[in-house]
Amino acid sequence: MKRLWCGLFLVVLWLAPAAVGQQDVVMKAMRDELSRSMAQLRLADLDKPYFIAYRVDDSSYLKISASLGQLTDQDLRRSRTLNVQVRVGDFVLDNSNFLALGSNLSAGNCGCHTTLPLDDDYDQIRHEIWLETDGEYKQAAAELAAKRSLLRQRQRGLELPDFLPQPSVNLAESAVDPKTDLPGLEKLARDMSSAFHGSPEILSSGVDIYVITNFVRFVTSEGATLAYAEPMVMLDVRAYTQAKDGQPVGDAFRVYARSWQELRSAELLAQTREFVSGIKGLRTAKSIESYNGPVLFEGEAAGEVLAQVFAPAIVASRLPLSDQPQFETQYQQVINQFGGSLADRLGGRVMPDTFSLTNNPQIDHFGAIPLLGTYKMDDEAVPSREVTVVENGRLKNLLASRTPTSQAKASTGSERGMGAAPGNLVLTVQQAMKQEELRKELLRAAQQRGYDYGVIVRHAGMSGVSAFMRLVGSRMGQEASGGVAVYELYADGHEEPVRAEIAPVPLSAFKDILAAGDQPGVYHSMFIPFTATLLARGAGSRGPRFAVASYVVPSLLFEEVSLKPPAGVALKPPVVPSPMANAKLASK
Repeated sequence: MKRLWCGLFLVVLWLAPAAVGQQDVVMKAMRDELSRSMAQLRLADLDKPYFIAYRVDDSSYLKISASLGQLTDQDLRRSRTLNVQVRVGDFVLDNSNFLALGSNLSAGNCGCHTTLPLDDDYDQIRHEIWLETDGEYKQAAAELAAKRSLLRQRQRGLELPDFLPQPSVNLAESAVDPKTDLPGLEKLARDMSSAFHGSPEILSSGVDIYVITNFVRFVTSEGATLAYAEPMVMLDVRAYTQAKDGQPVGDAFRVYARSWQELRSAELLAQTREFVSGIKGLRTAKSIESYNGPVLFEGEAAGEVLAQVFAPAIVASRLPLSDQPQFETQYQQVINQFGGSLADRLGGRVMPDTFSLTNNPQIDHFGAIPLLGTYKMDDEAVPSREVTVVENGRLKNLLASRTPTSQAKASTGSERGMGAAPGNLVLTVQQAMKQEELRKELLRAAQQRGYDYGVIVRHAGMSGVSAFMRLVGSRMGQEASGGVAVYELYADGHEEPVRAEIAPVPLSAFKDILAAGDQPGVYHSMFIPFTATLLARGAGSRGPRFAVASYVVPSLLFEEVSLKPPAGVALKPPVVPSPMANAKLASK
């Protein structure tokens, strides 16, 4: 026991970010270099900075991996990263919202994270900030010059300022206690991965636990000073197998929490066993016939369809200028291909008249369930606030940052990660139906389309329900089909699981939702905006840092969704059966 606690203490000590007193060293270095840069940073014949912001993330990272009851990887890491944003010109016209694709400007400083020393050495930290600021300034000044040259060649349309001023704000929070029960988390990873041990038909599986303790310092030339914690825990479970016909089947689920103390071992073990049962069931399930008709998205699936299809469309995004005219046309075409935006539908009906949608990052629970999209200040030092996005079916507001658009001329305090993003999206419905009524309505609508069954989706699978998520999945190597929890519901009440591929759900389908349930569920996921992700660069770009959002959504009955048999290529199974299929052989 003494040895265990000694090891635990060393882990805590190693993971611990700088002490409270030492944090002042980093903040002082940031403030002092910011003041000097604003006063002295200027090249002859070029504009001086009118806005500078520094962000430092002090992060501790723990990863534990296990497979079939055995630990396979453990990673303890600490990092301190700097992001510098320099804006040259003025609020009306600066270097942002511009892409110099026809030159080598973009080959310079990318605005991404820069590593800072972990030791609180004031002079060395200032040295790194100085170098990064100098590079960002030169890049920004060159971009503004190129942007002005381009604007002189174009007819000016609707003129919007490039950036909105913001009163100075202050937020001072303490770092989160980094104590971590390493033996307990190792046991949890082993126990959860052991759930696959008796299933030799599952070819590969694994469990990953990530504990991330991040402390953010943020200062701007407007006088904003923020210090706050961003703790996060992610637990991933994945599995891969083959159906009887050789078709690959893969699936995964992720659990989010604010701290490792919120992980409930018994619930997670039960969820993993249910996951194992589900993916084994997919091996023998029949393939669905082509189906186009009403589909009931229940539970998690309702959150997935709102998060992947509707949420990205309510984010205000500004099309950047480019020195390649064809880029702007092509960019808009790509956005439409990935689902489009609702920016041009303000005041129009986008959901049924009985539906309302609010974004409220100021609440931290829905009943007893914690919400993870809660924050006080966004990434541009704008206070968070509740925003009515949809009211009685009509689009009222977009989620916006300090970069105005023609439809969103003021920030809603929604800048998170790579752009504006939801925090806690809450969908409320008048005249909601009980579960049995919803199932009867599904069958009634399906019969009108000529089907003797309706379709229920409880999990959208690795490929998701949007064209963009299909692209993201393919880039991450998620080539296995299946993984969706789809059931055919018949008039006598019985359900049959089927293997299916869900076609991307169009944004317009939300306007024609037939009904919704009366029991909202909570779904958490990383918000991946397709507009900002496609660009992933610009003044102050922070690289691929995505925000986690929470969605409070009841079951949703869509009028028309298409499903088809999985299209994965059938592969030959392993030549020799798994040794785990024979308990005696496996024990040798």
